[in-house]
Amino acid sequence: MLLLVRFLSGLPLNGRRGSNGTFWKSGNRRIGIPAYLVTCRWWALAAGWQRAGLRLGAVAIAAYLVFGLVIAR
Repeated sequence: MLLLVRFLSGLPLNGRRGSNGTFWKSGNRRIGIPAYLVTCRWWALAAGWQRAGLRLGAVAIAAYLVFGLVIAR
């Protein structure tokens, strides 16, 4: 249940903050992990609403494709 709440709200799924950003404000500094160890820099510094929007958009597209193909047949 906690993982679902984190997924829907745009929080990091591992439970650790990766930047100084909030839900409405993008981060400008990484916390904890050195920047050279991070491969996805935009995602780590993105605001919570941006991460939530992309996650929910991907779920919506996947659901549309799956249910659209099932209903169309």
